[in-house]
Amino acid sequence: MSRITLPILLSLGWAQVVLLDGTSNAGSFESGNVCNTGTFTADGWTIVNGNQPNRWAIHTGAGAQHGSRAIYISTYNYPPIPGCTYIMTQNPQTVNLQAAGCCGGANFYDSGGPNGNYSNNENRTITFVAPPGQRVYVVFLSFNTEANFDFLRAYDGPNTGSPLIGTYSGTTLPPTINSTGNSLTFNFTSDGSVVGSGWSAMVFCGPPPPGCLAVPPHEYNIAASSVVHFYRDVTLPAGHSQMTISAYVKVQGEGTTTKYDYLDIRVTPTNVTPVAGTEVTSGNLVGRYNLISSNWTQITGLFCGTPGQTYRVIFSWHNDPSLGTQPPAAVDQIHITASPASGTSVVCDAPVLKDFPVVTSGNTAGAPPVVASPSCVTGGGCGIVARWYQFIPSAPNMTIHVMPGTLTDPAVAVFSAPSCEGPFTQLAFACNDNWTACDGSSRAARLELTGLVVGEIYYVAVFAGAGGGSGDYTLGIW
Repeated sequence: MSRITLPILLSLGWAQVVLLDGTSNAGSFESGNVCNTGTFTADGWTIVNGNQPNRWAIHTGAGAQHGSRAIYISTYNYPPIPGCTYIMTQNPQTVNLQAAGCCGGANFYDSGGPNGNYSNNENRTITFVAPPGQRVYVVFLSFNTEANFDFLRAYDGPNTGSPLIGTYSGTTLPPTINSTGNSLTFNFTSDGSVVGSGWSAMVFCGPPPPGCLAVPPHEYNIAASSVVHFYRDVTLPAGHSQMTISAYVKVQGEGTTTKYDYLDIRVTPTNVTPVAGTEVTSGNLVGRYNLISSNWTQITGLFCGTPGQTYRVIFSWHNDPSLGTQPPAAVDQIHITASPASGTSVVCDAPVLKDFPVVTSGNTAGAPPVVASPSCVTGGGCGIVARWYQFIPSAPNMTIHVMPGTLTDPAVAVFSAPSCEGPFTQLAFACNDNWTACDGSSRAARLELTGLVVGEIYYVAVFAGAGGGSGDYTLGIW
């Protein structure tokens, strides 16, 4: 076991509050096996899989750092039982899965089989039957038909007169389909031109609800791009501004300088809702991990927020459709703590700017830790220092500009709060590092603020940007 920590903790002596115990069911995913598509909840986490080819599963396939289960990426490509392969060539066809000994997993293909295309002018029907009291479940692994002309239809029952579950065409992977009784019927039709590779699917019998029909393997399809997430909301207690997120992971993937297959941990506002297939880019990136180890390795990241505020902690897996090293991400024993805030008094003691235009100088050398969470710095501001200003706008639209001095790469952010003690909420898009509109260089920081409330107090933080360092600067507001 190894350990990776970023960035460095500011103080090891601070008292901590445990927000999520890594040895609890919620921290180590011990409540049960989960292999669903779509969006669902498990152990207090919301898991967003959609119909992505590679998606999160909770099971034993990746092993565990604590307990017996972990959450991990899987293709859900269960190994079929030998001899259990059904190609849609007979018409009509009925398959009794129990009698064939195939309830534990059967391949299901279009008429072209695993390597060919289906034909034009097809109209074929197949019915899968489970034992009484069980259901039929079909998990699609690939899907490619002529969009809007060639259709696969699923019916909840023994024939095409049964209730229609769904109609599928094109290249979008159908969801996992299950019957409500013990039979499930598919009908496929194609027109007279253009064919495709059809589909590959797995068929199972199982009692309701399905849980997991087999142990999903800890592996991913490197040729199928996927973006999937799991998240939960946590609240920083009053007086606590630093959130420490640690977890044990296994992850390889692809990319060194530029990462292509990786695990992200982000902290965002609670109005950010992850969507399967779409990468989360807002909020604060706590860490991006790949090519770490195939063994459990502890990672630790920090986020500095506002005491009393609720945040969304998001774990995301992203992979592109080429190359990659197994295994993909597995996560276990997630432990989240909060440490006390320090330095909110520096905001209350900050100079008040209200007669504009204002030009003033400052210096970040010796400044206290920032007590809010600027979005334009990795890690949410942990470990950075800031000089604060209170300003009372005289107009709804105002400009804040920071010119570098010995602080060669300044950044600036603007917050609102009910008082100088917080909680601080960054205004939308009000964080800038590397303003280039003037001469093409990235030496200054600038914000063009709109929609301000005249007479209300706002809070401005000046700090080092991506270039780091400390020193003097010039602040202008007009």
